[in-house]
Amino acid sequence: MIRSIIFFLSAIVLFPVTSNLAEIHYFNTSVLGKSITENICLLENSSEAEQEKIEPKIIQLDTDEGIYVASSVYYSSQKISFEGLVTQINKKYPDQKYYKVSTDDYKVWRLEKEKFVISLSSEQEDGYFRLIYIKFMSMDKTL
Repeated sequence: MIRSIIFFLSAIVLFPVTSNLAEIHYFNTSVLGKSITENICLLENSSEAEQEKIEPKIIQLDTDEGIYVASSVYYSSQKISFEGLVTQINKKYPDQKYYKVSTDDYKVWRLEKEKFVISLSSEQEDGYFRLIYIKFMSMDKTL
């Protein structure tokens, strides 16, 4: 009986459905601002020790006049929670605070030094959370 309980508990700890502790494989934000003719890597490099990270399911890139200006990165809600994603972004950018429009269900990080914004909503799209990265544009530029 004890063996069964230990196995059951270890299965819960090793294979959580949704976790706040899980780490994500981050989108490579250096892509933003690059030309569509340049070779790019969509995800940040990670060492072999970090290969257990949660991978995004979909990465969409938006372009303007041949330049990558935004990206939507989708993570499965079965692998990481909204709070887990918030924790991961806060961990990656510890010096940043939420922008004033942030609420309990919607977060915005304005990264002045990196020159882009990240937004995240707790609303799911077909079982996925979407992180949106948008590069700052000059004031004279209109889409």
